[in-house]
This record gives sequence, structure tokens and C-alpha cells, in this order.
Amino acid sequence: MASPLPVPGKRFVIGVPYVWLFVFFLLPFLILLYISFVDQGESINPFKPIWDPVTGILALKYENYWEIFRDLDAGGDHVSEAVDALMDRVLSAIKCRA
Repeated sequence: MASPLPVPGKRFVIGVPYVWLFVFFLLPFLILLYISFVDQGESINPFKPIWDPVTGILALKYENYWEIFRDLDAGGDHVSEAVDALMDRVLSAIKCRA
């Protein structure tokens, strides 16, 4: 039976794990994603900005990802290794459950 009175601090208790996930998982992931799309700069800041406010152009560098998926048949060893690692995880999880 639910209490008709609101429980003080309920939103805080529920919100703490979400803030924790954002700060320690999602934010570093977004930083790494940003770094993967920018070009290296020459000044103190090692990365050029993605957005040029004067021209309004979004300058993303896709070459990093293009290299990974370009030659899947010829030299995509890293992709096949990732698939092998994923299959190892799945099979070991199935084995542990049995």
C-alpha cells in the first residue's frame, strides 16, 4: 500500500546514481568521442575546436573511423579481433551460467 504523503529525499536518492553515471561514465566517453573527431592543433591546446563560430562550419575529422572500416576484407584485423573477443565473452557467459 503506497503512502499518500511524499517521502522527503526520494528524488535525491534516486538521482545520485544517475549523476554518478553521468560524471564517471558518460562524460569521459563524450570527451573521448570529441577527441576522436577533432584535428590536432599546434598551440598549447592540443586539439583544434570542432566548431568555427565565424564561418559556422562544423569541422569533423572522419579519417580515423574511415581507416577502421575501409579495408575490412584486406586488413581489418582489429575488427575480427573485436568480434573474436565478443564471442569469447558471450561463450564464457553461457558457460558460467550452465
